[in-house]
Amino acid sequence: MPLRAHTPVVRASMYGVLTFLSFMLFALSTARITYTTHLAPSYPLNHGIPFTDSVVVELLITSLLFLFISPIWYVWILWKRVKGWYATVWIEISVLSVLWCFLLIGMEKSTSIWPNLSFCANQIPCAVLQAMVAFAWLAWVLLSVMIGIGVVSAFRRRGWKDWSWEYGTMKVREPVFRKMSVDAQAVGSVVSVNNIGAESVGGEGVSASVKAGGSYMV
Repeated sequence: MPLRAHTPVVRASMYGVLTFLSFMLFALSTARITYTTHLAPSYPLNHGIPFTDSVVVELLITSLLFLFISPIWYVWILWKRVKGWYATVWIEISVLSVLWCFLLIGMEKSTSIWPNLSFCANQIPCAVLQAMVAFAWLAWVLLSVMIGIGVVSAFRRRGWKDWSWEYGTMKVREPVFRKMSVDAQAVGSVVSVNNIGAESVGGEGVSASVKAGGSYMV
């Protein structure tokens, strides 16, 4: 199942969805920062003093990294031409794992700060926060699925050093025992051919000695 679910089309689609979620997270984080840094003096939030939520900045930076990484691997998977250490499976999984940790930290902090905003859902600032946390969770869930399927597929194929666009093509490696049986059959064929050749050579030698009138032992 992991190999079938990790075909190039499916993986490229996952990166496409991840790019969309990252863009929405970036837009909502930008809207939140713009709102908190332009508070009116008479506004009740933080006594009208402009401020910036550190967790929102962290989510903004994480979304920017996703917007940079996701389109690159989207193109690489479909193009299938890039060959370098930066395009290997273990690099892809490592980068996604680091971004997964960043996103998890941002989600944990934002959820603890704003656990329930249903009381002000009809207000735009609260709606922006709710949507921001929701898109962060969606991106994290999708990223977890991508990493999980990628790790399982890499372990099953022993393809950590393959290209990032290669280990989703379902190129399952031939089992060792099957290779050994094929090699044994090949060796047996060579031995049988040699035996037949030796018998034919021996027969020709005997016929020649009979024709020459020589003696031979049976």
